[in-house]
Amino acid sequence: MIKKRTVVTIMVCMMLSLIAVSAYAQPVYADAGKASVADLRGKWYSNSMDENGPVFYVKFTKKYAKYYYYNQDSGKYVLKDKGRIKSAKKYGSGYWIKVKSDNNKYSYRTSDGDADILEYYGTWNKDNMSDTYSGSSSLSRY
Repeated sequence: MIKKRTVVTIMVCMMLSLIAVSAYAQPVYADAGKASVADLRGKWYSNSMDENGPVFYVKFTKKYAKYYYYNQDSGKYVLKDKGRIKSAKKYGSGYWIKVKSDNNKYSYRTSDGDADILEYYGTWNKDNMSDTYSGSSSLSRY
């Protein structure tokens, strides 16, 4: 006959292993802090222009960077894509926002000396940032 203490020990071990496996399988997302989101409020327009003005604009929420593109048929901007904000951290006098969309990882950093410009980099790696900078994908708030 199995002792009650042995059964309890086995059950506790099973529960802990189940918790460990389920916690490992869950994706972990870092929400942007309240201060980061507050500082990023408003519409951030792309530096890419066409005959209708900016090609797209971005709205940052606590969890997402939402991309609105100009629709020729409706004459309005419509939500076309969104990227998950993986982190938004204080960086110098501004912020460094890391975004993941499908299989792409990219980031925005506030420009030195101008809090209304977010510079686009096609990487999260600080060492490769200068190689992946894109002025046309950078954003301006006005």
